[in-house]
Amino acid sequence: MGSKFSRGNSENFDESDFDGLDAELAQLAEPVAPPPELKDSIMAQLDGLPQVEPVDSASVEQPDADASPEVDNVVSLSGRRKAGGQGSGGLRQGWASVVSIAAAVVLVAGVGVGAVTGWPSLFGGGSESQTVITADGAKKMHEIMAAEDVRSASLNADGARLAVVVSSEMNAGGAMVNGAPTLDKGMGAQVWSIDREGNARSAGVIGQEPHTDVWMPLPSDTMAVKVTVEPMSGASSPQGEVLAQIELT
Repeated sequence: MGSKFSRGNSENFDESDFDGLDAELAQLAEPVAPPPELKDSIMAQLDGLPQVEPVDSASVEQPDADASPEVDNVVSLSGRRKAGGQGSGGLRQGWASVVSIAAAVVLVAGVGVGAVTGWPSLFGGGSESQTVITADGAKKMHEIMAAEDVRSASLNADGARLAVVVSSEMNAGGAMVNGAPTLDKGMGAQVWSIDREGNARSAGVIGQEPHTDVWMPLPSDTMAVKVTVEPMSGASSPQGEVLAQIELT
């Protein structure tokens, strides 16, 4: 595949890299304990939900059997529903909030530690923080590594280690990120996917917090990977110092 280029601390995969990576990926299913502040955050949200006081049946006024029913005050069930925002609607909204909080708790276990700031080219407009489930990332990486046309490389960008695998046949690619780059405050290591024509597309910005097996998706037409120093907000094109770059083989 043409001449091979490398800058910074970058190297190609050999057979021992794959063997070692298999051993590491086999251990990724262990759950990660949720942070201690999670419980306080959940309880604070629950405290904000509407509270319903218990009703004492003895205090409820009973209708007079001799009195004529006041038909004008009767509202049909369908009318009640159409009124919107009344009655059980508030309770349904409350329970929806509880369910949302519970779902957030479920997602805490088994996620990769660390965060990658996305960039519009891959994550659809604006930057966002994305933590990728470790088990899913490990499974995806295994699948790509098994492809007949897999292209791979490994890079070390001032402490941020990337194991890159891409397959055109599978229409998939990505990098498993570990470690953290040592950079000036407010700066990150932005990862660029380079296609056959030399176009650079951002895959994300790696922050300076430690990362453990965080999966960063890459386009399937990635032919090379470059990592540059950029602000954490990201750059639209490579502008900063090149930490590492390598062609996939």
